[in-house]
Amino acid sequence: MGFGLLRSALPTGAVAMTSWLGLRPLDKHPGVKMLLSVGLFGLGTIALGMSLHPVLSYLALLLIGAAGMVSVIVGGT
Repeated sequence: MGFGLLRSALPTGAVAMTSWLGLRPLDKHPGVKMLLSVGLFGLGTIALGMSLHPVLSYLALLLIGAAGMVSVIVGGT
């Protein structure tokens, strides 16, 4: 069950970010926001690699999924 929750963290973060950006689109400074999301993606990856606790791993995967979605949306537009 724990591994299933970890597997679901990436798409959960992506869906949450997609919902957020549906309500608040990236109208101003999308390039800056994309660079910030790439930085958050990197920090989430580092946190996941160093994590020994499942809750921290879950939160890091949520962050990775959400930050990755920002770059996908900016890249698609």
